[in-house]
Amino acid sequence: MVQKNGIQAVIFDMGGVILRYNDMAAFVELVNTAEKHPVLTKAMARLEKGELTLADAPQIAKECIAEEPETKPFFELMKPKVFESHLTTCPHFAEAVKRIRVAGLQTALLTNNFFKDAARSESTIIEKPEEKFDVVIESCREGIRKPDPEIYELALKKLGRKPEECVFVDDLLKNCVTAEQLGMRTVQVKGGDAKTAVAELQEIVGINLLEQ
Repeated sequence: MVQKNGIQAVIFDMGGVILRYNDMAAFVELVNTAEKHPVLTKAMARLEKGELTLADAPQIAKECIAEEPETKPFFELMKPKVFESHLTTCPHFAEAVKRIRVAGLQTALLTNNFFKDAARSESTIIEKPEEKFDVVIESCREGIRKPDPEIYELALKKLGRKPEECVFVDDLLKNCVTAEQLGMRTVQVKGGDAKTAVAELQEIVGINLLEQ
């Protein structure tokens, strides 16, 4: 099936897209705090690449605070806001994924996430992602993370698609920039505004994703 602009697949991020943040202000504060401290960005990268797991969280916190005491508020914020119930399914994107698949386009989930346990048997992925997406790629299982071009190229390979045949949807600008550099169309979910983002995606793919 030939779609508008030749688009044949849509690649979705998970947190901030498929799942929405219940407290957007707290999430923004969390990200801003992390980006101010190299020790935190390094720890996050190791978690997302599967080198560390959430089982290591107490030790990660201890080491980070020992190196940079001013990072303590980050861990106080992170515990209740990130690893418990701060994410819920976004109804706008849930419906969009369904309609995109019905229309015959491929879907992929490309997410930076963590292993929950030391044995690395369970990750912070949504339940039964294979039922919603043709391709599922988790950074912690691949050892690479967005915005590294390699993980986008892996998604394209698994989909069997060229960059110009795909749309990439993410809430972080830096992740969208890499996708654009590779030749994909992109949609950024800004400030948690999923409805506007889905409307933009609708225009690109030429499929009714919002109206009943």
